[in-house]
Amino acid sequence: LKKYIKKLNIKEIFNKGWVDATVVAEEIYWIGTINGETVVECVNPVNFVCDKSYDVAYIDEGEFAIRGELMSHSNIIDRYREYLTEDEIKAIDRNDVFDANPALNSQTMLQDYGGFSYLPYNQQSESYKYPLVGSGIPGVFDPVTEYITSGFSNGYQGILNNRFRKHILVLHAEWMSKRKICTLNFITEEGTPDVMYLDGEFELTPEMKEQGWTAEYTWINEAWEGTKIGDKIYCKIQPNSFQHKSSNKLYGAKLRYTGIIYNNRNASPTSQVDQMKPYNELYNIVMDKVRATLNKDKGDIMVFDISQVPTQEGWDFEKFMYFVEEKGLLPLNTHQEGASKQFNTTTILNSSILNYISKNIELLRYLKEQCTEVIGFTPQRLGNVQATETATATNAALEKSYTQTEHYFRLHNNLKGRVLTNLLEQVKFNLTEGHEDTYFLNDLSIAFLKVSAGFKFSDTCVYVGDSAKDAQILDIAKQM
Repeated sequence: LKKYIKKLNIKEIFNKGWVDATVVAEEIYWIGTINGETVVECVNPVNFVCDKSYDVAYIDEGEFAIRGELMSHSNIIDRYREYLTEDEIKAIDRNDVFDANPALNSQTMLQDYGGFSYLPYNQQSESYKYPLVGSGIPGVFDPVTEYITSGFSNGYQGILNNRFRKHILVLHAEWMSKRKICTLNFITEEGTPDVMYLDGEFELTPEMKEQGWTAEYTWINEAWEGTKIGDKIYCKIQPNSFQHKSSNKLYGAKLRYTGIIYNNRNASPTSQVDQMKPYNELYNIVMDKVRATLNKDKGDIMVFDISQVPTQEGWDFEKFMYFVEEKGLLPLNTHQEGASKQFNTTTILNSSILNYISKNIELLRYLKEQCTEVIGFTPQRLGNVQATETATATNAALEKSYTQTEHYFRLHNNLKGRVLTNLLEQVKFNLTEGHEDTYFLNDLSIAFLKVSAGFKFSDTCVYVGDSAKDAQILDIAKQM
């Protein structure tokens, strides 16, 4: 685990996921294998759509998940090269992967991939090579890809309409299908009863029936995946290579998209940023009023008798205003014809509205404080501790803040443990029999790892946690 945390830069990946959680209330990761290497990716929630039961917390226990990305030609070939033919690679390089009519032909897909539409298993024909509900993608894959494609078209209309674009829309989908399993109860040569699981149908011979052999059939979940590149290329349409983590458990298959949606029980998902939006809108309104008021503020206004403005010996109004604005002088000519003989006829009027602006600035400061208060971050949590504040008051404010935000951190930490556990299971599956590794540990000692037969589907009973109680148990174990 320490090796892959360093190798894959897991801490940075979790930081990205935490930002997604605070902004859009969704945190999603994908654990899988690319070109033989185990990878963990943080999925952008903007490019992701999924479906799950209302009371199911984690996305990997859902019905389907689809991610869409605009990818460059080189990235597509690097990621999917082992699944692409030479002609498909050339088509991607030429950007020849778009149809004039992007509508999908479900019947063609049905024939090409030998699947059938998304119907209850008792309505399906069992003559296909893979008796899987939805294995041919049209029933599950096509409607969702059409939905997400239209979403991308709305968001990237200029890019998608350009046939000379440098990026191609790639959709990767995982969905839950069904596989028919035969449970064969038989008698061994030693005369003891045993059980064997077979794929699909199994025909018992008369001799087997006489010996008491029986065959029972059931359907189990099986996760599939598929990739659509542009409008024309479909590749990597297959069952997920790793979904049953134990040889003793046929049920419990899961998707490889692991994530959680925050605050969506009996309500729409609400992030911390969403909670601040009402105050943010008020802040913008008040700030716009302050900006408009500042444009109107003229400061002190001088009132004088215009007949005193010099008009002789090269003077005009423009030259007069120059001396007023640039030199701070007020040249008056009380001797010209029609001018008042009283010098004190000028008056200063205070037209400043700074008092009004100051009140609005106080309101802005209040709204800014409310933005952090509503999500549970007190000034002390942000480091704004007053010099006159006692240590007891500071600790009480910090404890209050921790209590309000504990829910988010607990969900985030639980998801991190789930991702790391799935990472370990994925690595365990990818290790081949006889694989050997040598590790230098923190104390400079050397550890050896050799994979034995059957390790791939073994129950290691290793779970990842980061609670204080786990750390205490680890310390006690080290002392023992």
